[in-house]
Amino acid sequence: MFCIGADVDNMPQSFLPAQLNIQGTLVLNGFVSLNKGASLVVWPDATMTLGDDVMICSGVTLKAVNRVSVGNHVMISAGCFIMDSSIHCIYNTNTMETDSPDGEITIGNNVWLNMYTDIIKWGSVPDGCITTRYSLINKIQNPDDINCILAGQPAKVIKRGYSQIHNFTTERFIRHHADNAGKLILNNTQVRNENLVKKVLP
Repeated sequence: MFCIGADVDNMPQSFLPAQLNIQGTLVLNGFVSLNKGASLVVWPDATMTLGDDVMICSGVTLKAVNRVSVGNHVMISAGCFIMDSSIHCIYNTNTMETDSPDGEITIGNNVWLNMYTDIIKWGSVPDGCITTRYSLINKIQNPDDINCILAGQPAKVIKRGYSQIHNFTTERFIRHHADNAGKLILNNTQVRNENLVKKVLP
């Protein structure tokens, strides 16, 4: 299912229409939400694959010139820019060598791209990772670096063992029960399940 024109983040870009320009192949493997003000573009001969439970927030540019792959349970926050090509060609004036401007982008499962994250050609984000605001992903990250926080330009691992909770009901429960002095211990099912069984600890 493809939901186009939702408004989930109430950002200034949400007042603009969503843009959809598919000239190549778009593969949807589940539910995808394209927020108002977001742009999704697939060039001729390019392929974009989107997994299940993918949220593309306002002001996002998601463009495939060659190949872009996004996994399941991915949130692409407002203002992110993702494109697998530099579009234009350059060459070495000494050797006359040139490289293709096109590459690939791979975003794993359970990923949260925070606001204004940029991913350019050959960038990848491993499963379970979170980027901080204004991060730049410009290379293939170590696929073993799962459940990490990536930050910087270019981004690197700054914390390990963290991942996003992908359930709004659970997030509301945490906001209500875990104040500044408390913590909430979740079981494995609560990341996407509404059954809340653990109590707030002092």
